[in-house]
Amino acid sequence: MSYVTRKIKRASERGKRMAARRWELDRERRAHLASIDPVQFSRAIVRHIVVIDHETTVREAFIYAFDSRRSATAKLRRVLSQA
Repeated sequence: MSYVTRKIKRASERGKRMAARRWELDRERRAHLASIDPVQFSRAIVRHIVVIDHETTVREAFIYAFDSRRSATAKLRRVLSQA
């Protein structure tokens, strides 16, 4: 087997391992969210952002206490975008 073929195969196997780990973490996160009792589930709003452009376009985002920093940043970026 050539060097390039081995390198491609190793990269493919590494990608498959990384994807499997990502899906495992996602399954754990979803299972945890499903196990939370809705009565105890706090939907505390940390930040509510409303953007009005030219008095015609309105975009808003809610950032909750349970949002990760990454998702909060994505929401902020999405609401502040000009699209």
